[in-house]
Amino acid sequence: MMSGGLVTYGAPRKELFIRSMFDYDPSREAGVPHRALSFYYGDILHVTNTADDDWWTARVVTENGEEGLEGVIPSKKRVEKKERQRRKQVNFNAGSQSLPRGMDGRRGSRSQLSFSRKFPFVKSTEKLNEFTDNERLFYGSS
Repeated sequence: MMSGGLVTYGAPRKELFIRSMFDYDPSREAGVPHRALSFYYGDILHVTNTADDDWWTARVVTENGEEGLEGVIPSKKRVEKKERQRRKQVNFNAGSQSLPRGMDGRRGSRSQLSFSRKFPFVKSTEKLNEFTDNERLFYGSS
């Protein structure tokens, strides 16, 4: 369908007013359209077109009710997708920091590794000391 030189494919041109729940600076994100709007937490945005899945057309509404220049803002879907990616990255980075490094990280040190191989039924050196003390009492000390 053609309207005023603009091709639309039956997608809804829903209009709504939204309050921003975060700051947005398009210069801090890659792949942003050149006419992206920046806005701040609490700004009122008049969204005039939600047809695109990633970018909505909007205007920032000033305190006196006037609307600024028209531009694009990230859609709710795009913001949620970016947040999921960020959380995965944070979880991945946090997990990788806690991963052990080399032999020293797996179970402590090499001596602990060899200790666990020698005495698989003993969980710690304290328990081993208890066993040796009991053996001394049982067998007698020399």
